[in-house]
Amino acid sequence: MARTLPGAAIREWWVRTIDEIIAPHVKDRGYDWEVSIDETPFDLWSLQGEIPPPFESVAEKRWVKENKASSYTLAEKLPVRLTLTPGLADR
Repeated sequence: MARTLPGAAIREWWVRTIDEIIAPHVKDRGYDWEVSIDETPFDLWSLQGEIPPPFESVAEKRWVKENKASSYTLAEKLPVRLTLTPGLADR
């Protein structure tokens, strides 16, 4: 499964890249093959009982660094590069 791939060019790049990676194991050996990429909404799947954190969030970065799913706080759902506009930081 994958998160949403933004745009047709990136979608095509992923499919062609996967085909290139598996070619030595299937195409080059004369086998037929099929590839399917599924974009299930991240709030409809879980890892180790945890719903994946939002894309580019603090929690997602921690999951990648630790290479495992774990619980996370509401604050960790925020983007890594959160920029507050003037006036919002004072509230």
